[in-house]
Amino acid sequence: MKKVSLFLFICILTVSAMDIHSQHINGLVSSSSSKGVRPEIFTTYAFSFKGNSRVLSDSYGNNAASMSALLERVEAERSRIESGEFKIGVSSNTASSGNEKKALRLARSRALVVKSFLIKKAGLREDDFLTSVTADGRSPQDDIVTAGLVPAAGRSSDGTSVKNK
Repeated sequence: MKKVSLFLFICILTVSAMDIHSQHINGLVSSSSSKGVRPEIFTTYAFSFKGNSRVLSDSYGNNAASMSALLERVEAERSRIESGEFKIGVSSNTASSGNEKKALRLARSRALVVKSFLIKKAGLREDDFLTSVTADGRSPQDDIVTAGLVPAAGRSSDGTSVKNK
């Protein structure tokens, strides 16, 4: 069950991350995709970091807009997060540039920074998150952290219970 849930989570984050570059609008990632329209509730919010920084700055890029919009989404769906129906998916990718270990450490640190921001500002708990880190790509444009609601393990995208056969 845990392996299936983890696999589904990684698939959701991978699909979201694949559409990032084509959907990036003013720091927010739209809810549409080439496969159709995702429900607005699953909009993904992009965060950027300067160079090799691990500091999440609201004055860098469009982070302020992403922070604000994500906090609003969390507040609107707080009861569903607290009930375990949804989690906050945080996906962090850093270009490897030949040193995958170093890139994974940086990606992990950045994911933790975004989670810490949400824990501090929105009062979330560590259990409210699903986290994925990768080291793909070769250029700084490949460095991105996204966060948004995802169905909790055993839930479909509309929040209903799913039983594994």
